[in-house]
Amino acid sequence: MSQGDMEREKFVRRLENTIKWATQRMDEAQRKGDTESFNRASMAWQQASLLWLEAAQGMSREKAAAVMIGFATGGELAKWVDERRPGPPPSVLSLYPPYDPKRRERDDER
Repeated sequence: MSQGDMEREKFVRRLENTIKWATQRMDEAQRKGDTESFNRASMAWQQASLLWLEAAQGMSREKAAAVMIGFATGGELAKWVDERRPGPPPSVLSLYPPYDPKRRERDDER
């Protein structure tokens, strides 16, 4: 594994941790009715998710943005917000396979 691949893997793991942290904060803020905290956590969640789709799934910025828009407006996230479902919000991490640097190497060889 090259230095660049190790850096990418570390970056992807940090994004995954940020997404998980933000979903917990969103859940807590929603239960408390704390709109300001919810908005801050939501922004962190959105930015980390967008970057994760690019870095871990190899999407272009435009494709990742389209996925996020669809996820937020027509998917489980919208239902979670509208219905005030208990528990943390859904995550893009559940939509795609986990980051696998070896898969990326195989894709690059093709």
